[in-house]
Amino acid sequence: MSDNDKEKSGKKVSYWEVFMDDIFLLFFLSIAILYISYTVWGLMELGTAKPSPLLSPSVASAEAPAAAVAKNYWADWAKGKAQGPMPDCNVNVLALGGDDILQATVDIYCGVKPGSYTSKINPAVMDIYNAKGDTYPDGKTGVLIFEDIGVVFSTDHKGGQPIYDVLTIKEEKSIASSEAGHPLNPKTCEKCHATFDGVCVGYVCGNRF
Repeated sequence: MSDNDKEKSGKKVSYWEVFMDDIFLLFFLSIAILYISYTVWGLMELGTAKPSPLLSPSVASAEAPAAAVAKNYWADWAKGKAQGPMPDCNVNVLALGGDDILQATVDIYCGVKPGSYTSKINPAVMDIYNAKGDTYPDGKTGVLIFEDIGVVFSTDHKGGQPIYDVLTIKEEKSIASSEAGHPLNPKTCEKCHATFDGVCVGYVCGNRF
């Protein structure tokens, strides 16, 4: 019955009738109910869902961040001779009693603001280090530690040749750069150790004084 017919008949029209006669209102109301109910349902499912069995432990461990080591391998090593603060850029260390290697080190690494540094030497090679020997056995030789930036520069030897790397202190994970000339590129370190008229005997520089 139309609204006009209802008015002519004198019958009072209830709000419920008006509501049920409005097809557009019913349509939008049904859409709203479906949207709200399915959204709530979906959120409840997400909140109670269990981890997928497809994510195996091996995959999970591959995606997890590297765990911190309990103790660095160099923790019990003896201190080397190289230690002190890294001078600021543009500082002339030659005028302060430094040498060409120290000046080159400042020029290369001052930009990353590494702060103070200390060195540690593997006790197995300490006698060679103190005697400024030129032949180190295969294995780990020494590290240069930059606590402020959480990084160490490591030196190993194999077949009489040095192997340089850059590691994080926390995880002992390599963060060496492959970019030419980058301060964290091992080849940048190698360039200093292998030049300067062989001052770095055995490719170790910290014992040169």
